[in-house]
Amino acid sequence: MKVLLYSGVAFVALASAASAAVCPAVTVGDMMGFEAGAFPQQYELAEFEALGNCTVEFSANPASDDLNARIRGNGPLPPLADRLPSEPLVVAPYDSIGSYGGTLDALSNATESGTSDFMSIRHVNLVRYSDDLQTIVPMIAKGWEWNDDFTQLTFFLREGHKWSDGSPFGARDVKFWYDNLATDSNVRELPKDYVLVAGEVMDVVVIDDTTIQFNLPSPKPGLLSHFANHYAQAFQPMDFLGQFHPDIDPNADANAQAVGFESGYDAIKGYYGNSDWMDTPTPMLAHPDLVAGLPADTVPTLESYIITRENTEGRHLVANPYYFQVDTSGQQLPYINEQDELFVGESEVRLLKLINSEVDYKSQALNLDYAPLLLENQEKGNFTIELKPEISIGAFAFNVTSENLAKREVFGDVRFRRAMSVAMNRDEINEVVFFGLGQPTQYIAFSPTPSFVSKELEMAYAQFDPDMANALLDEMGMMDLDGDGMREMPNGEKLVLNMQVATQAVSIKMVELVGQNWREVGIDKR
Repeated sequence: MKVLLYSGVAFVALASAASAAVCPAVTVGDMMGFEAGAFPQQYELAEFEALGNCTVEFSANPASDDLNARIRGNGPLPPLADRLPSEPLVVAPYDSIGSYGGTLDALSNATESGTSDFMSIRHVNLVRYSDDLQTIVPMIAKGWEWNDDFTQLTFFLREGHKWSDGSPFGARDVKFWYDNLATDSNVRELPKDYVLVAGEVMDVVVIDDTTIQFNLPSPKPGLLSHFANHYAQAFQPMDFLGQFHPDIDPNADANAQAVGFESGYDAIKGYYGNSDWMDTPTPMLAHPDLVAGLPADTVPTLESYIITRENTEGRHLVANPYYFQVDTSGQQLPYINEQDELFVGESEVRLLKLINSEVDYKSQALNLDYAPLLLENQEKGNFTIELKPEISIGAFAFNVTSENLAKREVFGDVRFRRAMSVAMNRDEINEVVFFGLGQPTQYIAFSPTPSFVSKELEMAYAQFDPDMANALLDEMGMMDLDGDGMREMPNGEKLVLNMQVATQAVSIKMVELVGQNWREVGIDKR
C-alpha cells in the first residue's frame, strides 16, 4: 500500500495500475461520477488515478516536433514520457476536452505594458489562486508546508520537471533566483520588498532536488499568497543564466563576451532584465545586434508558451513541448499551438482592431466607455462582450513625498485631500463614464466592501460639496493671490497638479471630469 501526501491530504492507492481501466475524460461540467479532489478543478496524478481506480494514458500534441524546431537552442524532442514530470498536474477542462491547433491573437499596449491579460494565459508560479480567488492550489509546486509560527515555508516540487529546453528544473533554480538574482545587488541595486521579510533577506535552503525551504527572519504568513498572485516568478533557470553569473561559473564573463555582451552581468540583464516584471523584453528587442550570436531567443521557461520572435511591433510564442500539465484524458496542455501578440499604443487603433475581429481575447486596458461601440459591433464582428463594471475602482493619489517641500506639506494635509474628495462630482462621473452602472463611493481598497468597513467609512467625504471644499482650502490658507481664479499654496507659490494616468486602467474621461471639478474650486491642473 502506497500513501501519497499532498498538502496535508492523504490518498491511498489500493489497486495496481495493471488492473486499472483508462481514466475517463472528466470535465468540471461532467464529473462522470468522479469525486472532487483536494483542490478545485485539478488533481495530482496519483490522486486522480486513485480516486478513479484508473490509469491516465498520455498523448502529445502532433505538432510538438514542429513547434520545438522553432525554439532556438532546443534539440530534438524526446518521447512525451521523458518530457513530462513523473507527477504531472491533471487539470479538468470546464466543458469539454480540447483539440490541438490554432493561433491565439492578442493585443497589448506595448512590451511590459498592458500585457497582464495575455500574460495570465501562460503564467505560472509556485502556487496560484483557484477560480474562487480564495483557495491557493498547487501549480509548479505540488504541495507546501508551514511551520507553526510561519517562519518556515517548505515547497515540494515535481520529480522530473523540465524547463522548455529540456534541462532539469528543481530546488536549485529557486535558490538561484533568490540568491543570485533577486537579492544580488549586481543584478538589482536594491531587492524588492516582496523578497524581504521586515526588510531582511530570507535564508533559502535546498533540502534535496525537489524540496526548497524558505527560512524567514520573522513571521510572514502572506508569503504563500504572494507566490500565488504575483507576476514575478520564484525561479529562474540556473543552467542557462548561471553560465553568465560569476558566482556560479568562473568563466561567466568570457561566456558572455563570446555571444556579444561585455560581461556576465550584462548578459543576465539582457536575458532576465533589470526589473521584476516577467514580460521584460527579450534580448531580441533589447539587443537586436546580438541576436545571431545568442544561445537562445529568450530564457527557458516553465510557462505554457515560449517567445520565439519579438520586435517593436509585437512577439510570437509557441507551445512549450515540456509543459507539466495534462487534461483528464491525458493530453499534454496547452491545446492552442501558438500565440501572437501585437503591440498597439493608440487606444483608437486598439478599438478598431477589436471591432474588426483581429483579436481573439482582450481584457486589460478596455475601459467601460468603449462599451457602446463594441456592443454595437459585436454581432457584425462575431465577438462577445462581458461587462464587469463592478471591478472599476478609480482612485487619485497625491505625491506626499514630493521634493518640493511646500507641495509635500499641502498634499500631506488631510484637509486638502478631503477638499479634493468632496470637490469631485461622483454622480456626474458615474453617468458620463460608467453609464449610471456604478456606485459612487469613497476609495477603500476593497471590492466588494468587507464587513469591517462601515457604511460611514465607505461614504466618508464622498459627497459632492464644493462649498466644503472651498472652506477647507480657505482654512489651509490657500488663496487666489494673483486674481487668475486659481489658488496658490500657503507660502504663495503656484500650485498646478500634474495629473498622470495609466490609460490601461482608468478612463481619460474620468480624469478630465475630475480635473474640471478641481479647477472649479481653484486648484489648477495640467
